[in-house]
Amino acid sequence: MPTLRLAFMSGLIAASAALVVAPAQAEDMACVMDIVKEAKDGSSEKWRECAQASKGVDAKKLRDACEGFKAMSLQATDRTTTMRYAPRCKSSGVQGICRGAFGSVDRHFYKLNAKNLAKQQGSCSTSGGTWENAK
Repeated sequence: MPTLRLAFMSGLIAASAALVVAPAQAEDMACVMDIVKEAKDGSSEKWRECAQASKGVDAKKLRDACEGFKAMSLQATDRTTTMRYAPRCKSSGVQGICRGAFGSVDRHFYKLNAKNLAKQQGSCSTSGGTWENAK
């Protein structure tokens, strides 16, 4: 019985090491955030952001970035943010993309009013990204 337990533990350690050596790639993974901003007059504004990793970025780095984006959004007391993961950001309906934000993430923006779209375009260069208008 001790030999079986030792073999099991050795296999578990080897599997864990393989995960560290070869992390999952995030090229087929995106996080989608639906954001609702409530105005004092009772009206609301809704938009969507989707973050997708640049080629070669591992899944953990994308998840960390997504959690950071969500945390930043939730710091604003006038909005609610829900997040989910998807295979990729959709190309339909995209208004603009900030390519290479923070060195590794492409941020897609949907359903923004003109003022907030311009604001995101300006913050794109601050994050080290390059803005691309919808085609």
